[in-house]
Formats: sequence, structure tokens, C-alpha cells
Amino acid sequence: MPKARSQSKKEIEEQERKIARLKAEQERADAEAAKEGERSSNKPVAGCKVDPVRMEFASYRDWPWWKFWITCRGTVLCPILPWILIYFLVSVLVYAAEHQESDSQFWENMSYVPHFMFLIPLSLLLILRVGFALYKSWEARSATNKLYHYMQEVIRIAHLYIEREDKEDQVALHHILRYLPVFAIVTKNNVVPNFYGQGRGGYQVLRSELSPHLSRDEVDTLVEGCTSNRPLLVATWISRWMVGVFRRGKLLGGKEMLCHFNEIIQQMLEGWIQMNKVSSTPCIFAVVHFLFWVMVIWCLTLPLCLASTCGGYTIVAVPMIGALLHGMERLGYELEEPFGSSPNCLPTDKLVGATYFDIKLLFWGCDVKLAPLDRDSAQDDVIGKMEKAFTMGLETIALDFDNNTTPKHSNAEKVPAIAEGNTTLSSKGPDGISLGARIRSKGQDGTPRGEPNPGED
Repeated sequence: MPKARSQSKKEIEEQERKIARLKAEQERADAEAAKEGERSSNKPVAGCKVDPVRMEFASYRDWPWWKFWITCRGTVLCPILPWILIYFLVSVLVYAAEHQESDSQFWENMSYVPHFMFLIPLSLLLILRVGFALYKSWEARSATNKLYHYMQEVIRIAHLYIEREDKEDQVALHHILRYLPVFAIVTKNNVVPNFYGQGRGGYQVLRSELSPHLSRDEVDTLVEGCTSNRPLLVATWISRWMVGVFRRGKLLGGKEMLCHFNEIIQQMLEGWIQMNKVSSTPCIFAVVHFLFWVMVIWCLTLPLCLASTCGGYTIVAVPMIGALLHGMERLGYELEEPFGSSPNCLPTDKLVGATYFDIKLLFWGCDVKLAPLDRDSAQDDVIGKMEKAFTMGLETIALDFDNNTTPKHSNAEKVPAIAEGNTTLSSKGPDGISLGARIRSKGQDGTPRGEPNPGED
């Protein structure tokens, strides 16, 4: 009995040591997994660059009180400081003149009542200016939310109504999903005023943002071959892939679902048009110009009315009133430009990241890579590969995936015409030349390379 008890105690102690050792190993593994997850979460997602300054200002309600009080960037204080200084100097000069000749008939007859009557039309002009800017800001936010909502709807339809049993359908779904972040990128850049202006580097930024999701030919088509309305072209790419799925009979819901999908794409384009309208429609120049001159003249003449009654307080009162009026006008200016790079602009950069993570959420557990299937992306192909005809990815549908080969774009000259009745899509024209090959073959004067101009012999 004593030996049996001692053996059972030893076995129990041995089991407790094993359990403790296993718990320690599990805790180490959990700690390593947590560190790895933290490192992976801190890695920037391709195409999901977000301006940290705007994100910081968007969460200003979480700032400590001292940071809120001393922050000058993104406020109206810095732009109106020169006007405060001007009004201060004018007030000092007027007060000095009034103090030297206080018995003059001019200062005795000076009254502030008529001058303050001008505040009524000035206030109406300020209300018109700030109200219009506030309306534009709200319209911009509504249009952005509308665009994001319908992009989510496209992801939901792709997840629920596209059959993914065949490789061809998986390829079509892949391209529909990878074009959605591209649509968000070209839209957010399109609505920024003068984004592609000279010296701003807009085209380089566009290339770097598109490179993780598109091939070199697709990037060249969007950046160089398309001078405007890039969201329209990307929406057409998405629709053509969905049409291909419908023609193969792999779209659940049939023609009704295709019509619904077309309405969703139209709503996406309408959201982009609304954002572009807000961005490209400033307040009427005559209103802003008239308000500016009325406000400056009123503030410059205000010390003449206050010097005889307020005395030295004029030096403090006039700059404060001027700062208030110019600050309200500056608020209208900030609200009037909801899209851009200033801290008070809407964080449209989040559209790309939100779209990316929505795709990952609905297709959780699936191997979804938002990059070209042939790996000839503009991001990876830095040394330059053989030039390939632009196909917008449509010809990869007809490739044989059973041979476990990597899909590649074929040259435009070697692709035969599509037989009648074949449901495979193609981006070739009647002459068998793709859009990308046609663009690259154009010369500086718009004629194909190697061919004479129409007026030449």
C-alpha cells in the first residue's frame, strides 16, 4: 500500500509537471502569435495608404485638453493672423490721431450707429458664404457614403450570386474584386482639385497606388491612355466581367440579377459624379469678392467710429472683431473644399482600405489576392518584361487551368477571332488589335507608328 500510494503521488506530480509544461508552451505560442499578429496588422496594406494627419484630426475629440488648445495646424488662426496685425496697426494709428486732436469737430461728429448698420448686409453675405460651403460639405459626405455603400453591394453580389465551381468563374470573380480597390483609387484622386496639375506629381502617385492591383498594360492605359473619367473606364471593366459570368450561365438570378448589378454600377458612377460636382463647383466669384471687400473696408473704418467713445479699448476691440469676421469667412473656405490633402478634408483614402477589408471579410477563408493573375503587375515587374498586348484580363477566361499553368496574356497578333457562338469575351477590335496595342502604336501626332500622315505623300 505505501508503495502504491508513493507511485500514485509520483504519477500525479509527473502529470502536473506535464500540464504545467504544456501550459507554458501554449502561453509562449500565444504570445508569439499575438506579436506576429501585431506586426502583420501594422504592415501597410497594398493600396491602402491613409494620411495619418487627417486621421489624427478626425479623432480630435480624444485629444487631451492642452493639445486641443495649442494646436494651430488645421485651424483658421494662422491664415487670419496677417489681418489681425493690420487691424491692430490701423487701430493704433487712429487712436493716436484721436488722442492728439480729441477736441476736433471731426471726432465729435463721428458716430458708430451708421457704421454698425452695415453689419446687416455683411451678416447676410457671411451667412450666404458659409451656408453654401456647409451645404457642399454635407453633399460631399453624402456622396462619399453613397459610393462606399454601393461598392459594398457589388462585393455582396459577387459573393452570393456568382458560382465559383469552375476555374473560369473564379478568374472572373477575381478580376471583379481586384478592380474595386482600383475604382476607389481613381475616384478619390479624381475628385481632388488640380490633383494632376503640373508639378504636383499626381501621375506618379496614381501609378504607385495602382501598381499592386493592375498589370503594367492596365496601369499604362489608366495613366496615359485615359486622360479623364478613369472611374468610368474601371466601372466598365467590372461590368464586362459580370456580363461574361452571365453569358456562361453562372450568375444566380439570371437577367434580373444582371440588371440589378447594372443599376448598382450606375449608382456608383452617380456617386462619383456627385463628388466631382462638389469638388469642381466653388462658390460664385462675385459673392466671395464682394464679401471680401465689404469686410475689409468695414473693419478698416471701424476704429474711426470707436476711437472717440471707446478710447484705448479700440486697439483691442477692432482686431478681435476683424478676427471673428475673417475667421467665419475662412471657415467657409475650409468647408468649400471637402476633398484634398488638408487636415479638414474628408478621409477619402479610407475608401481603398475599407474596400480591401470588406472583400477580406466576406471572402474570409478564401484565397483572394487582389493582384493580376499572371503576376505581371506594375509593382513586381520593375526590370521590365516583354511587352504584351493589353487585354484588360478578359482573355484569361479562355485559358486551360487544368494543366496547372500560370495564365499569361497572349499577343494581339496571335489571338484568333472568336468563333460565332463562343461565350468567351475578348477586348480585341474587328481588326484583331487590342486597345493597349492600339494606344502604344500611336505616334505623337495621333497616327500609327510607321505610317505616313494623311497629308503626306
